[in-house]
Amino acid sequence: AVMADDPDIDAIVAEIFIPTVVRGAALVVRGGNWESLVDYHAMELVRGSRPGPDELAIGSRAAAQLDLDVGDHVVVPGVDGVLGRFEVSGVFATDGLLGDEAVIRTAEARELAELPAGTVHALRMRPNTREAREALERDTPSIVFDELSVSPASAPAGTVAIASLQATNLGGGPGSRVANLRIDDNATATTVVRLGAYE
Repeated sequence: AVMADDPDIDAIVAEIFIPTVVRGAALVVRGGNWESLVDYHAMELVRGSRPGPDELAIGSRAAAQLDLDVGDHVVVPGVDGVLGRFEVSGVFATDGLLGDEAVIRTAEARELAELPAGTVHALRMRPNTREAREALERDTPSIVFDELSVSPASAPAGTVAIASLQATNLGGGPGSRVANLRIDDNATATTVVRLGAYE
């Protein structure tokens, strides 16, 4: 409450992330307060309604990829075998990563992630200072990569290893950047990262 009342903070949102698999495809389910997520990430509900208990809203790109729409039911695996069962309440659009994700209420996300009460994975703040306002007026993207991790660090040939990369858009406009994974100087995978402004 103290941070929310700070005049130097324009917006604040607490988020929980559950990387999971739905209908055989990778999906990040993000938990948070609906109004805060809408405000911070410029989300627009295009059909249906915001998620209530045992419901999720899904980004338009994720909905198209997974062939999901309002009224469909999905099972969302969480941490250590915890399962969540949800009905799709709505579909939303946004320029950022959330368009490829789904959103549930904070309490249900905390259960799936097995987080203690009162904890979240991330607390995002958008400052309300002169410098921040000037930065927000810039409309060009500036996507940077860091924090590459591979697990396990050494995997025998023919086994599975998971590579993850932190991507951040430091610019004031939505944009995309290609990420190429190279192993022993051989290109093995390519993906396009799309981020909204300051995401």
